[in-house]
Amino acid sequence: MKNLVTSLAVLLLLIIGCQRSELKLEDAVDLLASAKENIKEEAFERAESEIVQALPIFEAAGEETRLADAMAQIGRIRLAYGQFAMALENMERAITHSRNASDFRGEASFLLLLGNVYREMGYFQTALEQYRSSLSFSSAFRDYESVAALQLRMGESLFLLEQYEESSTNYESAVNYYREAGNRAGTASGLIGLGQVYRAQERYDEALNTLSQAQSFLDASDQPRLEGRLRLNLGLVARAQGDWNNALRHFRDGTNRLRAKRVGKDLESLLMFYLARIYQESGKLDEATKFFTDAAAVARRANDRLAETYILLALESVNEQLTLRGDRIPEYEKLAASYENLGRRFAALGHRRGEAATLGAVGQTFRRMGKTNEALEYFRRAMETLESSVAEFVDPELHPQYARELAINSRIEDLYFLATKTALELNKIEFAFSSMERMRSRWSFKLLQSADLDPRHLPVRRDAIDGARVLKQLQNVQLEWSSVLSNPYGVVRQSVIDSLAHVEESLRRELKERARRVGGVYPNYLSLVFPGIPQLSDIQSLIPRGTVVVQFIPTPEELTLFALTRESYAVRSVAISRDRLMVLVREYMSLLQDPNVYAGAAGEASLRPMTRFAQLSVQLYDTFIRPIDMLLDRNLILIPIPGFENFPFHALEKQDPNGIIRYLIEITSVDYLPSFASLKYRTAASSRIRNIIGLGNPGGKNWSIDYELRDIRSFFKEARILISMEATWNNLKSAKGDVLQLSTEFKGMHAAFPFGVIMFSDPQNIEESTEISFRDLTTLQPYPVVVLSNHYGTGRGLAPAHALLLRTIGTSDVFYNAWYSDRKSAKFFSEYFYTHISTGLAPGDAYRQALLNLIRTRDVNHPYQWGQFFHFGVG
Repeated sequence: MKNLVTSLAVLLLLIIGCQRSELKLEDAVDLLASAKENIKEEAFERAESEIVQALPIFEAAGEETRLADAMAQIGRIRLAYGQFAMALENMERAITHSRNASDFRGEASFLLLLGNVYREMGYFQTALEQYRSSLSFSSAFRDYESVAALQLRMGESLFLLEQYEESSTNYESAVNYYREAGNRAGTASGLIGLGQVYRAQERYDEALNTLSQAQSFLDASDQPRLEGRLRLNLGLVARAQGDWNNALRHFRDGTNRLRAKRVGKDLESLLMFYLARIYQESGKLDEATKFFTDAAAVARRANDRLAETYILLALESVNEQLTLRGDRIPEYEKLAASYENLGRRFAALGHRRGEAATLGAVGQTFRRMGKTNEALEYFRRAMETLESSVAEFVDPELHPQYARELAINSRIEDLYFLATKTALELNKIEFAFSSMERMRSRWSFKLLQSADLDPRHLPVRRDAIDGARVLKQLQNVQLEWSSVLSNPYGVVRQSVIDSLAHVEESLRRELKERARRVGGVYPNYLSLVFPGIPQLSDIQSLIPRGTVVVQFIPTPEELTLFALTRESYAVRSVAISRDRLMVLVREYMSLLQDPNVYAGAAGEASLRPMTRFAQLSVQLYDTFIRPIDMLLDRNLILIPIPGFENFPFHALEKQDPNGIIRYLIEITSVDYLPSFASLKYRTAASSRIRNIIGLGNPGGKNWSIDYELRDIRSFFKEARILISMEATWNNLKSAKGDVLQLSTEFKGMHAAFPFGVIMFSDPQNIEESTEISFRDLTTLQPYPVVVLSNHYGTGRGLAPAHALLLRTIGTSDVFYNAWYSDRKSAKFFSEYFYTHISTGLAPGDAYRQALLNLIRTRDVNHPYQWGQFFHFGVG
């Protein structure tokens, strides 16, 4: 039997070979043309068969241009199947053949297709690089139609990277071309993209105006998908403005248009999903159930199993609302089983974030039932599931919208908080501690991946670099694995899926081993390779005597405080829900920066907000600090959590029984750290500060910064001050010292640059500034102390992420202002800080004394003026 099968296979190959040998070049050209048509019709298997027959003919004839085209078409097929590695390989080969043929127009088109592959993978910055390369060719050929098409693509990628200004510029350019060319569909597409940008910026009037223009270009046209996108954006704008009736109308109109034309099922299901969400938000749960059910059915017909699972999760959230109304144990058990089933669905699609969120929902349901041990087990599984994931595929246009609406990120945050809270209730302190650190280590890991650090510590440099390489391989494998599993065509063989799973497991083992070696030698770099979790006992031994480290754990029901000292720990709870707590925190921050409060701008009318602010300050002290009041000694270290970044805990006020009020910073030293694990970081501390480098005022237009920096020489005569035309990146690269103060503008934090950019003087134009990525600071020899002073505009642009990055490379103490109040506050802080540094005080002590001086100095003694200054470090 085996010999018979072998003989038949050989005969089949001979027949195919004979058929191929009989094919002529013109036949191969026809096959390629037919394949392109079949790709348009999504008949991918037939198209691939035709290309496979044509390829050897093109090779034999040395047809480099047609070989390039054929390779690109195979790349398109592999992309449709979700096989990114093969898609990239074929696109790269297409580009190589085009270059061999000196076919620059072909190269431009294939660079566009290569960009599309990276876009599908979620590598938007890399996609942009390909689009820009393609654009340079198209511009050179004056192929303005291709230029406009590329600008639409670039506008979308920039939008997904949250670079809204540059996105707008590209969309506007495309609209101008299409409008002049009379291309109504192209014009509408650009206007829809532009309206989407305005909506993201909350410029709703401009968004409505732009989208209305788009509508005029689509009237009497046959572009149902564009009309669906238009209605989606109009509905989202109306919803953001609280106009639910108009939002419902737009979502319905878009749904009906797509349904009538029998196209765009993926977009139709999203529109129906938003319809259901509005009904859910308005409390009309029966209508919400109906539309979620219908939306899931549409996604199922589109074979978009990931969208369907998201919609089913939304449907389950309605069931949860109904269950909470009934509060019946049997309903809770049913709800837990439903969430667990959804977790299995996400797992089958390779989407571990969704799986973890649903496992967390099971744990939360068990908590409500009083089954805390079972809840903790589900929380553990959820956290381990998250830690096994470094990437997963989503359709960039559609799936993130489901995830945002369902608050997947918030569900995951809740998971860590609830795991910690549950473990504390069961007196499992080590588990509680690891749960807190798992959340912070994932945050650190994600941030540091975007920094693309070049490890400088020689003993672990090779392991850290190799670890980063393995991590990138793992990301690509997980992307492809989840893409193939959720692919709507479902044609990839199980053997391919099994092979990907095997490679993934092997890479994960290697990554963990690299992380173990890196963390054992130089813990700063651990998060460059893998999220690490320290042991409680290791951290306690590093806490200085007289210091207490506090982590806040807000849950839906109450706030829990976990306080750790060198010798012991304490757990305290405050009966305040997270939602209520966030309302108070937002109100405090709003009043803090209200001129009626800090300057009495409205005269007598200011009395009311000033009184409210004072009440809030005491109330929040009683909430956050008083429960651990008895533990306060020499130093308090706070670890910020999501939602509390740049909240000035050090400025809260304690009122004692005698009515005496003191700020927290007056009671004890207050510092901040990115995580408990950062206590393990090895830092470049300086026993005696002598050499100061001060750089600022690029462009020379802010004389007060010049004055502030020059004043450092009053305390350190040898300080090197680089201002105006000398405030260049090249000058900073050649400088060395114990303290680096950067007094310039920090801005531009977004998805592409989560650390943003720093403004330096442009050496080519002394009156202009140039942007340097903040992460480029990591290429310098680490300074023991870094002071970041942002006194432009509102002064916002600095956050704990910047402190994390600098401490990772070895900086001991990071100081920054979280907002800008006035020139006088900045001047006095700098003067007091360097006064105390010059007397020999440690940087942390000098910081505290500077704040105490500000509190006692007229005109700068309001928390708005001195609460802006933060210290990340120890003591």
